Amino acid sequence: MIDTNLSALHKQSLRNRKHQSTAHQCGCFFCLSIFDASRVTQFWDDETTAVCPLCGIDSVIYDSQVESLTPGLLQALKRYAWNDLIDADTTDVRVVYQSVDVS
Repeated sequence: MIDTNLSALHKQSLRNRKHQSTAHQCGCFFCLSIFDASRVTQFWDDETTAVCPLCGIDSVIYDSQVESLTPGLLQALKRYAWNDLIDADTTDVRVVYQSVDVS
């Protein structure tokens, strides 16, 4: 059964390389791009988590993980996963840096 729960889908973006072999397309819920699954060539987390070839963020979901990979689903996942960094009115990503004293 394919889960459409945003929390579950967000978790499925981790350690998801195993889905690449059965996928045709995938999408990034950070940059909101949809592209051919074969374009994913970089993986993090011991080579198990797909990294978007367009923006370099590990927010990739394969079409084999969802019932329908759509721009609307990616937007919903972006709002769910990146809520603290997105301005709700413009959906612009705001990078937040925290000064850390390492001395």
